[in-house]
Amino acid sequence: MNVLEPIQVLGKLGMAAFLGLLVTLVHTRCRRGKPPDQDLQHAQVLLCVVGAMVVVIVGDSLARAFSIAGAAGIIRFRTAVDSPKDSILLLLLLGLGMACGLGSMAVAVLSAAFLCFFLLLLGRLGSGQGRPMMLELTAAGSEFPTGHVEEVLRRNGVRFEAHTHAQGSRPKVQYHTMVDAGVSLQNLSAELQASELKSVQWTPVKRGR
Repeated sequence: MNVLEPIQVLGKLGMAAFLGLLVTLVHTRCRRGKPPDQDLQHAQVLLCVVGAMVVVIVGDSLARAFSIAGAAGIIRFRTAVDSPKDSILLLLLLGLGMACGLGSMAVAVLSAAFLCFFLLLLGRLGSGQGRPMMLELTAAGSEFPTGHVEEVLRRNGVRFEAHTHAQGSRPKVQYHTMVDAGVSLQNLSAELQASELKSVQWTPVKRGR
């Protein structure tokens, strides 16, 4: 065996791991709402490495290709991928890994750079879209946790404006909000109710009203 072969293989796998990690970090940073599961993030990086490994192992052998395909068919992936974007990203990362396995480093690097740029661009484009919602919050006690509520809304990228504020033993506040499409109302409600709130209610608002 050529002494350089193991080094070349390690270089291909290392480049696949680096590019997979880079794209996954950019995707996580651009994603709005609930961050992806950690296992999914690890799977994205590992899938890129798998793509490189498969190409290195198969080489020009058709018999090896069929053997790997048969072995892969035994594996059952039980983790559901909720987002279509995440599903497509897995395929793209597999392609990056295969490019590394072939030794096409220029193609792999340029593809990864383009993919990162495009993920950032999609994140910017998506930030301008949102759902107009009326948020009604009722305090559990005599004081309304304004600071906590508005900090949670800002942290999740929700644009808001206080509409009404009813005083009483249990103050109630309504907010006009614009919630980005990727933000989960269920997760947002859970964050809001971590403070002194009795109820959190979201009501869709028709555009133009």
